[in-house]
Amino acid sequence: IMASREQAERREAIMVTVNSTDLVGFVDRARAAVENQVKLPAGYRLEFSGAYKNWQSGSRRLLISSIAYILLSLGLVYVVLKNWWQTALVAFGLPFAFVGGVYGLWLGGLPLTIPAAIGFVTLGGLSILNKLVLMTHFNDLRSQGVAPAVAALRSAKTRLRPVLMTALVASVGFVPMALSTSQGAELQRPFATVVIFGILTSVSLTLLIIPLFLAGGERSDKLE
Repeated sequence: IMASREQAERREAIMVTVNSTDLVGFVDRARAAVENQVKLPAGYRLEFSGAYKNWQSGSRRLLISSIAYILLSLGLVYVVLKNWWQTALVAFGLPFAFVGGVYGLWLGGLPLTIPAAIGFVTLGGLSILNKLVLMTHFNDLRSQGVAPAVAALRSAKTRLRPVLMTALVASVGFVPMALSTSQGAELQRPFATVVIFGILTSVSLTLLIIPLFLAGGERSDKLE
């Protein structure tokens, strides 16, 4: 314990080394224990600083930049597709991709860290790319007069290989990182796990569900 002064106030700092990668969970448990067992005198306050404070500020910046990135990406998707319904389908697929990443973290017993959050951002970009590849081919077929259901089926078959290649390249490339136990694994494993598991659910949605919505959306437009 070190006592010092900061801004005309007396400060006592307790240095703690956290062996677990779940820094947020450690701080939550420590704060709960202190609140239950220690009653601070009037004029005293407790703050958790260091790596935890850096994580908080980094999380806020990452959240803001991620939202801006997703909105900008969807705006570019609309510029390419010029169709609000198809742009909404692209946005609809993002949560399904993220569910895979969350499940991967849970299965591996990994906490939600900054590298994992960056993995979700990367996963969002891959999910948008795969759906854009499918929908651009669907629109090309529709412009040639192909029926919506037939165009959706052909798009899924024709774009099966590029979508799977994108998924396999990313998944296989991140496997060594996901299985790493060497120095730096606490940063690599959450990132790679999110991308690998998220791609599995994203590809399944892209090839199986999105074509159904494309055909159904086209039919509903005609009925209107």
